[in-house]
Amino acid sequence: MEKMEKRWFVVGIGGATCSGKTTLSTRLKETIPNTVIINQDVYFWPEDSEHHTILPEVNHANWELTTSVDMDRLLEDVKKVLASEPNDGVGLLIVEGIVVLNYKPVAELCDMMFFLTLNKEQCYERRRFRTYDPPDPPGYFEVCVWPMYLKNYGEIRIVYPDIVTIDGANSKGEIFETVYRQVTHSIPSVV
Repeated sequence: MEKMEKRWFVVGIGGATCSGKTTLSTRLKETIPNTVIINQDVYFWPEDSEHHTILPEVNHANWELTTSVDMDRLLEDVKKVLASEPNDGVGLLIVEGIVVLNYKPVAELCDMMFFLTLNKEQCYERRRFRTYDPPDPPGYFEVCVWPMYLKNYGEIRIVYPDIVTIDGANSKGEIFETVYRQVTHSIPSVV
């Protein structure tokens, strides 16, 4: 039986809210030919969805759970990309978001995973300048965002101990260079 050549190299990028996941993914796409990005933010359930868990302390949905994302549709889209032919050579598929690596069916498709961290103060400062729809109610960061980040990151570190952790407070250039080097070293045919 003939060995099938790998068409796509899959990189998962998880991390704290506002840690630079989308910025990193976009820069990689701009630099590496044949790159496709699947961004978790596109797959959030609507605000009024029954899939959300409501936090009584702040009377607001917990958007930091895998159940707040239509993971079945996200996984289906990942599989569609993997079944397609890249334009030339090996393609790079980046799947990014705060909980994509906490969803085992997606994480297990990744050839390489990165996790961008922030400390609590950095995370809070960056998040307070973001506009969300629906907006964060007072106390949401303390009641939900930060505790869920710690929980999600803790789970990932146990299940995937080889995940590459990067300090999201580093410069955008430094983060990019670190990931770019590791990805292109693993799949030199993409550049």
